[in-house]
Amino acid sequence: MNDRDLELLPDSFMKKYGSFITKWSEWEKFTHDNENKNFMGRASEVKFLKDLQTNEEKAVIEAHK
Repeated sequence: MNDRDLELLPDSFMKKYGSFITKWSEWEKFTHDNENKNFMGRASEVKFLKDLQTNEEKAVIEAHK
């Protein structure tokens, strides 16, 4: 669509279309964040850790259990 075509559209259509695009992009970001947080439960695994552990540190802790 070129500039001339945009000028022919009514303002109310442009407002509705603009708000639709804005809400759509917000929804995409929201769902993307939720998918990343829920991926294999990894966000809940690290949520309350004081510091991240290496695999070697995890192995030592598992050996003591």
